[in-house]
Amino acid sequence: MPAGAYSGTQTVTISDSTNGSIIYYTTDGTTPTISSSSGGQISVPYSETLKAIAVASGCYNSAIATATYTLSTHVATPTFSVPAGTYTAAQAVTISDAATGVNIYYTTDGTTPTTNSPGFAGSTTPPITIATSETLLAIAVAYGYSSNSAGASAVASANYVIGSSQLVATPTFSLPAGTYTSSQSVSISDSTTGATIYYTTDGSTPTTNSTVYSGPVIVSSTETIQAIATARGYAASAVASATYTIPPDFNVAINPASISVQAGQSGTTTMTVQDEGGFNGNIALACSGLPAGDTCSFSTLTVPTPAGVTYSTLTVTTAATTAALGRNGRTLFPGSVLAIAFCFIGWKKRRRWRMLVLLAVSAAGLGCVSACGGGSSASGPPPIQPVTTTVTVTATYGALSHTATFSLTVN
Repeated sequence: MPAGAYSGTQTVTISDSTNGSIIYYTTDGTTPTISSSSGGQISVPYSETLKAIAVASGCYNSAIATATYTLSTHVATPTFSVPAGTYTAAQAVTISDAATGVNIYYTTDGTTPTTNSPGFAGSTTPPITIATSETLLAIAVAYGYSSNSAGASAVASANYVIGSSQLVATPTFSLPAGTYTSSQSVSISDSTTGATIYYTTDGSTPTTNSTVYSGPVIVSSTETIQAIATARGYAASAVASATYTIPPDFNVAINPASISVQAGQSGTTTMTVQDEGGFNGNIALACSGLPAGDTCSFSTLTVPTPAGVTYSTLTVTTAATTAALGRNGRTLFPGSVLAIAFCFIGWKKRRRWRMLVLLAVSAAGLGCVSACGGGSSASGPPPIQPVTTTVTVTATYGALSHTATFSLTVN
């Protein structure tokens, strides 16, 4: 059988074309010698590297043949002679494994066993005495492999409660299950003193092999949190479960929230787009409320993949005519005086002498105002006053729509 990846235990036959040759092999990656195992048919139950040489009388030893076999299955998970549960007296527990050629390691303090943990060698090892409430964990490791390699089993776990039938209180969540519009922070607590909480977020039932709770769980998309609690002297709690639904959405913000530019020039600010609940799509951005002739544009309209942030540069270009909005209006007093005077001239023609007097007074008033600078153009146009406008940016995606505003000042 050629080297490669396989599923399940494989049987490998080793042969040699030299008559009378004897084949020696190793399965731990070491170089075979005439002191190694011999034979032509080998069972490969887990991933390993097979090396072999052939030896024949009157001939030099052959070159080393090497083949690495990667198996997708692990060593079988250990089993306990006494099932997990509540007992009134101490229990004697033995550990076994269906795979041959493995070492078994265990712990009783709730930590994950490794090859540095106490070993259990089957019938040659006395049973483990469980005299107080505790959790027994065990793994099986194939010879020549480490506890974190493909030659190690999954962790077996059993919680034993001795002399008590009381359960740890069921954990509680700081936030009730339900639908929310943004990411949420969920704390998990338990009223039993000294309890350790274990939880999952993928919908699977938690065990003592699950993640140990150490701080708030951030829920940024729809998911189910499940938790259990354990404590010495108690049976494990019931499973607490809460599903949080966060529909895909996004929000927008502008920073800085004000732009000040000269008329006819451009200014920029930054649009921030943040997803909520795993939103992912292309949104449309548009401005409204700009002064006549002014325009805005965006460097990108793409919303990021879930849990990402996109920054888009917003550029506002102002028109030179925007400045005219800030000029002071001219004083219309002189023209108004003349208009009133001429109206009176046409009124009651029989009193022309009075009208002539009124006309003279109007002319005098016009001259006075002109002399004071009210109608003179020599002093130039009045100063430009800044024009400030609130501009709204609308971000839309299908039925979803959000807005953000900024202040535009044109000098």
